[in-house]
Amino acid sequence: MADSFSSDTRLLLGRKLSGRYVLTSLISSESGTQTWLARDLVLSRDVAVNLTDPFQITNSGQVSLFRKEAKLVSRLNHPSIVTVLDTTGDEDLEAIVIELVKEETIFDYVERTGPLPLSLALQITKQVADALSYAHGQGVLHGSLDPKRIFLCPDRGPQVSGFGFNNFRSVIYKDLMTDSAVGTDLHSDFYEDKTTPTIRGDIFSLGKILQYMLVGSLKVPKRNQLSKLINKEIMQSIEKATAGERTERYSSVVDFIDDIEEESPNSDSSQESIDQNQSSKSFDLNTFISKFLLTGFVFFLVLGIIFAANGNPFSSDNNNESTEIVEATVSPVPSASVPSQQSEDGESTETADSSEVNSELSESEVSPIFEMVSVLGANDFDPLGDGVEHPELIDNLLDEDPETIW
Repeated sequence: MADSFSSDTRLLLGRKLSGRYVLTSLISSESGTQTWLARDLVLSRDVAVNLTDPFQITNSGQVSLFRKEAKLVSRLNHPSIVTVLDTTGDEDLEAIVIELVKEETIFDYVERTGPLPLSLALQITKQVADALSYAHGQGVLHGSLDPKRIFLCPDRGPQVSGFGFNNFRSVIYKDLMTDSAVGTDLHSDFYEDKTTPTIRGDIFSLGKILQYMLVGSLKVPKRNQLSKLINKEIMQSIEKATAGERTERYSSVVDFIDDIEEESPNSDSSQESIDQNQSSKSFDLNTFISKFLLTGFVFFLVLGIIFAANGNPFSSDNNNESTEIVEATVSPVPSASVPSQQSEDGESTETADSSEVNSELSESEVSPIFEMVSVLGANDFDPLGDGVEHPELIDNLLDEDPETIW
């Protein structure tokens, strides 16, 4: 970008201010100042630097005036005003460091898309007017407001740059008084008078910008054609804001906005978006997150209902197994059958003996080693007949001693 400017200007390329900000390319130039793209070496980020043009400054008083206005501008703190990050200086120049805004300006957007819808144009105008009203309350005038100084940020709304330094530029302009030094301004139609900025001058610029957004061209058509493009009531407000006589204009930005709000249609139900593609992406993301959360909620709700109805399946199986073991443990050992040839006395005696055995079995304790084994398992190896298994006596089956074999 610097190649399109004078050789003197290119001498600043690569210059480091305060050992921190390195000038990398020239963005624009006007009366007494230049705006450069610079690299912040401390925070590793790109910034914009507005500095005094060392080739137009003729005395130290001009530098002091710039420094004074820089301090005033740096105090502005508003959501629709580009932030001043730092003030600095180096040898023969003074500078302010501003956040670098990379979004489109109103000029770029209108040239690309054409006229804006009424609701969107009014929304932007109201936010810019709020920034102007705040700055006026702080004693700062803009003085050179135009569509190229308002950036359209989808996430932050309009961002106004270029506040202040009017007295400094006015002094430089009067000292030089040459078109070559001042430069050609394609947007001079948006300014009433750059040499003597006033509140009504800022209102004039704002009215012209609103008209530009609605018409979509720097060439303003005749009044009868404008009436076909712009709402009649809105057109009346624009005409009052841009009246030739200052006394016929609004006395404050607030008055201008009050008229616009009364005359603008209700558009709360359908807000226009500055960036349609970004809005669509945001909508898709919100829809996806909502569906994901809803699906997860339904899943856990159904899972909770299932557990509430059936309980813990593992605990249910364990209870059933424990019940079976207990039932098996307390089941009685079947008594031996009695031959039919015995007498009734023998049958009575056998029945009594069987009852005594069952009583002993029920009172006996199960070996700890086989705590969960059914008492019926004692029939497998119970040579003593006491209802308890005796694995320690199994060797007697294998010692070939007929007296210890049962």
